[in-house]
Amino acid sequence: VHPRASIHVALERLPKFRLQSSLPLDYAMTHATLYTLANSLGILAMLTVVGYHIVAVNARHIAKNGEGK
Repeated sequence: VHPRASIHVALERLPKFRLQSSLPLDYAMTHATLYTLANSLGILAMLTVVGYHIVAVNARHIAKNGEGK
């Protein structure tokens, strides 16, 4: 008996679990949807980085203005 054959037999005996989905199995994202999603996430990432840098550079200035109030 080949060693891999026993592994396959053991795996076949395990209970089968299926994910229940309301979407058909042949559902796929269109290229246009994927393009829009990728661009939106890229823009969001860049805005997050720019916002972080603005806060990081101006942290001392922001803290000094907050103490005076």
